[in-house]
Amino acid sequence: FALGAKVIVERGNCSTPGGKLVLSKTTFTVDNSCDPNAMWNGVQVYGYPNQQQGTFGTSMQGWLIIQNDSKIEHALKGAIAVKISTLPTYPYNFNAYDYSYTGGVIQGAKSIFRNNLVDVELRKYINTTYTNKSSFSDCQFITDGPLLNFWLKTQNHVFLNDVRGVGFYGCDFINLHPELFYYTDRTTGIRSMDATFLVKSKCAGNTMPCTTYDNSMFKDLYYGIYATGGNSNYTLESDQSLYINNYYGVYMKGVNNATLTKNTFEVYRSASPNPQVANYGLYMTGCTGYTVQENYFTEFNDPVAIAPGNTHGIIVDNSGELHNEIYKNRFKNINIGGQSQGVNGTLQS
Repeated sequence: FALGAKVIVERGNCSTPGGKLVLSKTTFTVDNSCDPNAMWNGVQVYGYPNQQQGTFGTSMQGWLIIQNDSKIEHALKGAIAVKISTLPTYPYNFNAYDYSYTGGVIQGAKSIFRNNLVDVELRKYINTTYTNKSSFSDCQFITDGPLLNFWLKTQNHVFLNDVRGVGFYGCDFINLHPELFYYTDRTTGIRSMDATFLVKSKCAGNTMPCTTYDNSMFKDLYYGIYATGGNSNYTLESDQSLYINNYYGVYMKGVNNATLTKNTFEVYRSASPNPQVANYGLYMTGCTGYTVQENYFTEFNDPVAIAPGNTHGIIVDNSGELHNEIYKNRFKNINIGGQSQGVNGTLQS
């Protein structure tokens, strides 16, 4: 695709279902033969915010499926479920969202999103009776070098805002060359604002019950997950996932009723530890109702970082006076296993 080009999956109307685009063993990339710094605009999937997503064949919503080793790369927005406007001149930075076009479906299976400014973006499909059918299984969200437009820095692999029920199963969010980036530019795996989503393993065998799993993994990033919430109806779940050598593992602010179980956190250890900066596996501030149990926290075994780091397993900050419990987690070779600060409970007579 030429610089600034985009693919649109149209929504339907009263007589015609929405457009359906299926990529199988297909690569969507940029033609930068005229400009080595060119990036294209990606895929826009249009929908209706007030209608159900229904089934693939008859849905009024636009529907994108990327599967079978397909790839979307070198885009400003790899795949986005909203209509967006652009400035008339390159690099076509997006300056407006038309939220009357949300509700489109994006599904990925065994495919790759690579070196995009944002890989996937789902916006504001918030009707409480609708669970979003967008999901991703065995997908890789990869950074393996600077963006073609070197003035830009990767923002997030996935951005979720006002959506419910989006699932990630056996997916990898990885920076393959973190040494090329300043630590704040290593990007974030999943950035959410008022969103409910799941990060889980995928069964890798054929036996039931399952005995072999493909874990979701966040590795060598700035944040694995950065989730904020101002609405108690939104939460997140992470189960049997790996958080490896991220500067910060999972950060949650104002996200209630979150569930984090059976995850492994190998916390980033700086070669020059700063006592004022706490690298951590899990940080919860202003959160309550959480379930945090059977997780494992340790320092990442980095041969370059000889000294122990200022590493923390869990930090709980101001969860309030309600009863919360962190249970049956393991901590090994880490500076501070658990740290509580602010108001976290109340005295009982």
